[in-house]
Amino acid sequence: MVTVASVGITVAAAIEDRISLVQQPHAPADSDGQSMGWVDDKAVNSEFDYLTQMISHDREAVTAATQLRRSSAPKMRRLGEEIVATQTAEIATMKAWLAKWYPGRSTRVGYQPMMRDLSKLSGDTLDRTFLKGMIPHHKAAVMMSQRLIRHGYPRHKGVAVFARKVRDAKHAEISQMQRQLAAEPKERPTGMIMPATRAVA
Repeated sequence: MVTVASVGITVAAAIEDRISLVQQPHAPADSDGQSMGWVDDKAVNSEFDYLTQMISHDREAVTAATQLRRSSAPKMRRLGEEIVATQTAEIATMKAWLAKWYPGRSTRVGYQPMMRDLSKLSGDTLDRTFLKGMIPHHKAAVMMSQRLIRHGYPRHKGVAVFARKVRDAKHAEISQMQRQLAAEPKERPTGMIMPATRAVA
């Protein structure tokens, strides 16, 4: 007999299995001395791993999303504001849990960046580069959260609930960003006259 729970598990597993990530070089440190960037979800083998790695992951997202304050598109500015607010709150929650449950334990993690520097970009280039980077960045969070849940790593109920919310919210945002990316016109040089048709290579 197929139950709703079993269907949910199957769908979640399919989401995890379909997601692929591209690892990029360089791992700059943040103001706390932690490396910032991408981590392999396979490195999440405990509740502690998940919390420490997700903090660095969220910090990178906040840094990138802050750049959308300069976007000329209202919907992109709103997206940036939402990501900054949500993930700043997530960071605060996870840091409080680490301080309470794992006092004195080092929270330094090995982490390589996914997001490129957006500070010198503007206009459509800024918006499209952000979306192209944040989609796989969110997928990494989905993968880490789903791995934590599937393997039963949470030691505290609150972390399991948190991971499910992260997985579901970011999966929804991925769909939203994919739609925005598909709708955004590609940047073209000002004054350039585009031909009616183009040859396809």
